[in-house]
Amino acid sequence: MKKFYFILFVVLISNYVSSQENITKQQLYSMSLEELLKVSVASNVVNSDELQPVSVTTIYRKQLELSGARTLIEAIMMYVPGFFMVEDQDDIIAGFRGLAPDNNSKVLFLVNGQSMNTEWFWGPPSALLNSTNMGYIEKIEVIRGPGSVTLGQGALLGVLNVVTKNGKSLKSQNSKMGGKLYIGLGEDDYQSVVAELMQSDDEFQSYFYFANTDYEGQALRNEGWAVGHANEGYAGGQVYDIGTRLNRSYNSMLLGNMHYKNFSFNLMYADNKHDLYNFYRDRNVMGQKLISLGAEYRLKLNDDINFKISMDAAIDNFELSSIEGPVMGGTRENRGGLKIIGNFDNIIQNNRLAIGFESRYYQFGKRNFDGNNFVLNTYDYAFVDSLGDRLRLDAANLNNTMGYPDTYGIFSAFLEDYYDLSKKIVAFGAVRFDMHPYWGSHISPRIGFVGKLSDKLRLRTSYQVGFRGAVGLHYGGGYRQDGFLRADNYDQVLSAEIPVDVLNVSQGFYENLDEVNPEKMHSVEIAADYRVSDNISINIVGYYNSIINVIDVGVIWADPAQFVMPNIGTDVPGSWNGYWYFKNTDGVVQQAGFELFGELKVDKFQLRASHSLVKLLDADEQQKGSMYITNRDHFKAYPENVSRLHAMFDFTDNLSLAANYLYYYSWYSPRDQFVDGNHLLNFSGIVTLKEHFEATFTVRNVLAQRELYPMNSNAGDASLSDGTPAVEKPTYWIKLAYKF
Repeated sequence: MKKFYFILFVVLISNYVSSQENITKQQLYSMSLEELLKVSVASNVVNSDELQPVSVTTIYRKQLELSGARTLIEAIMMYVPGFFMVEDQDDIIAGFRGLAPDNNSKVLFLVNGQSMNTEWFWGPPSALLNSTNMGYIEKIEVIRGPGSVTLGQGALLGVLNVVTKNGKSLKSQNSKMGGKLYIGLGEDDYQSVVAELMQSDDEFQSYFYFANTDYEGQALRNEGWAVGHANEGYAGGQVYDIGTRLNRSYNSMLLGNMHYKNFSFNLMYADNKHDLYNFYRDRNVMGQKLISLGAEYRLKLNDDINFKISMDAAIDNFELSSIEGPVMGGTRENRGGLKIIGNFDNIIQNNRLAIGFESRYYQFGKRNFDGNNFVLNTYDYAFVDSLGDRLRLDAANLNNTMGYPDTYGIFSAFLEDYYDLSKKIVAFGAVRFDMHPYWGSHISPRIGFVGKLSDKLRLRTSYQVGFRGAVGLHYGGGYRQDGFLRADNYDQVLSAEIPVDVLNVSQGFYENLDEVNPEKMHSVEIAADYRVSDNISINIVGYYNSIINVIDVGVIWADPAQFVMPNIGTDVPGSWNGYWYFKNTDGVVQQAGFELFGELKVDKFQLRASHSLVKLLDADEQQKGSMYITNRDHFKAYPENVSRLHAMFDFTDNLSLAANYLYYYSWYSPRDQFVDGNHLLNFSGIVTLKEHFEATFTVRNVLAQRELYPMNSNAGDASLSDGTPAVEKPTYWIKLAYKF
C-alpha cells in the first residue's frame, strides 16, 4: 500500500506542475444543454462527465434499441465494462467487478434518482431489471463500484440509474403534441405493443408510455446442471421437461412524467412474470407488480443557492407460482422517502457545496394483492383434491409465512464539496451518515482529485467506502417452514442443543450466532481520459477494493434419520430439517483490476471497444468457498476477462446498422471447474420509411454460441453448477413504428 500511495502522490504533483494550461472555474462548471443531459447520481454537486468522482458508464436510447439484448440487465452487460450478468437457481444477479452475490440486495437500482430497491430481501425490482420493455428509457447511468457516499446502503457494489424519456423526440415542429405506436413480432411468439404520447407548451410538459410484451421463450436444453437432474416437484420427471422455458416472460408497463415550472411528478406501474428455469421445484415462476409515485420541487433562491425537495412512495407486490398455475406464495412491501438537497456555490470562493438529508420508511411482511404472505417449494395435489385450493392457501398463509410484518425507518445526512485547489486541480470530498434502527450508524467517506494536464489528458484519483447492512428479512423474520432463522433467535441456538456432529455428540453443540454487521468495501480508483485526436479517445480505470464483513449465508442441518431438528426460539426448522441464516464471513477479500475503453468516431461511423480484467489479490482462508470466492482463489461464476466491441454506422439519415459483440473468455464454477466462455454477437438496424414510419430489426446470437452460461450454486449441491444452458439459440425480432 505504501507503494500505491507514493504513485498516487506523484500523479497529483505531476498534474500540478507539468502543464501551464488553466482549468478555470468556468471551464469546469459551465454546462451546455448537451452536458446538462449528462446528470449523474454519482454526485450531488457536479453534472458534467469530466468531474464525476467515480466511474460512470452511460448507455443511451439508440444503443439500447440496437443492443440485441433480450432484457434490461442483459443490455447493461453488453455495454458496461466491469459489469456482468450471472445466474443462479432463482435469481438473475447483477455482478460488479468480480463480485456476484446470491441476490441483488448489494446493488442499488434507481429511476430518475428515486430508489426502487425493496428493503425486505431482493433489492432491485425484477419487474424492471428483467423486463423486455426498454422503450421508456432515455439513458442508463451505471456506477461501477460503490456509490454509498451519495446514495446510502445498498449501493455497495454498484448503482443503476434509469433516466426516463421526456417525449421531446416525439414533438413535431409545428405541434405541441406527438406520439408513436410500435408493433413487434419475432420467433418463439415474441409480441410487443407500445404507445407513446407527449404534450408540451411553454410551462407544462407531459409524457406517457404504455407497453405490453410477451415472449414464450425457448426450450431448456438438457445440458449443464440440468443433465439428469430430477424435478423435485409434484410432476416428477427431469428438470428440462418440467415446462419452464428459457427467458419466457410477460411484461406490462405504464409510465407517466409531468412537469410544470419547477415541479415534476412521475408515476410507474410495472408488471413482470418470468420463468425461473434454473429452479427444480414447483416455485418456478416469479411475478412482481411495482407501483411507484414520485414528486420533485426545485427552488432557486439566487444564482448560487438552490434546493431540491423530492418525495416518493411505492408498493411492491410479489407473486410466486408453479408453471402449472398453482399459487406458491407471495408478499408485499410498502415504502416511501423524503430527500432535501441544498446546493451552495461560491459561498466560499472557488467552492461548491451540497448538504442533504434523507429519510426512508419501510413496511414489509404484508399480504399481497391476492391476500397471500407465504412461500412453498412443492405443491401437494392430494391436499388440494381433498380440501380445495382456497383452504390450501389459508393453511399456507397460517403455517408458511414468507415475511413477518415489520416497520422501520432509515435516516441519513450527507455533505459533498468540490474545491479548486488551483487552476489545475480540483479536490472533492464527501461524507454520509446513515442511522438504522437495528445495525446502528455508519459513516461513508469519499476523497479525491481531478486534474487536467492538457486539453487531451485528464486524471482522477479517488477513495471511498460502500456498505450494505443485512436485509429486512434478517430482522423481521420469515420463510417459515423453509427454515429461515431471524436475528432475534441468534441467542437461542445453544439452548436448542443441536449437535455439531450427530454421530459424535462429544464435539459439542452449535453455539449462539454473532450479530451481523454491515458489509464494507474500501475502494481506490485511478482513472485517465486521453483524447488522441478529435476522433479518437481512450479511458482507463484502475481500481483496488478491500471487502470486509462479507454478508453470507450459513446453514445448520442434520440428517433427519439421525437427528430431528428442534425449534430455535420462535423459529421452526425447514421441511429439509435445517435452518439457514445471514452471517458475516471473517477475513478480507482484496481484488484489483482495470477497465480500458476506446472510441473512434469518423463521420457517420462509430466504433467502441473495451476490455475489463479483475483479479483476486488475496482472500483469507475463511472467505474461500463463501459468497464471492471459490475454494481455489477464483471469483465464483464471474469471468475475469471480458472484451466488448460495438460498431454503429449511419449509412444515410434513414438507415443505421449496428453490431454488438461480447466475449467472456472463461469462468470458474462454484466447485472450481474451468468453463469456456461464449462469443456473443448481435446485429441490429433501424430503417426510416418516409417521414412517419420506422422499422427496427434484430438478429441475436449470430454465431450460434451454446457454451454453458455462468451460474452460481444451486442450494445444497455445488456440483450442479458447472453452468446453465441459458444462451438462446439464434433468433430474431422486428418492430414497426408509426410516428404521429
